[in-house]
Amino acid sequence: MCTNHIHALRILRSQGLCKEAVHRVYNSIIIGKLLYAVSAWWGFASAAVRQRLQALLQRGIRTLRSPETPNLTELAESLDDTHHAQPVPCPTSLAP
Repeated sequence: MCTNHIHALRILRSQGLCKEAVHRVYNSIIIGKLLYAVSAWWGFASAAVRQRLQALLQRGIRTLRSPETPNLTELAESLDDTHHAQPVPCPTSLAP
């Protein structure tokens, strides 16, 4: 599924979409899909699965010709820390 998105990004880039916009779309779609509910599945992912996901990220970065290669472990752990560090406000009343 992500391979199709990477191909679509390649087409967008070839059609003249600026580099910044392609990176924004990449981060929104590819990174977003990989990090969806990461706190629920990250602990169960084997080292082999994590390596395959990191390879997918690197392939996308190569396709976009970007010097930045996000580390999936760092992304997952920082996202997990961010969600657990901030308390969720609970309204005392639902009335306006």
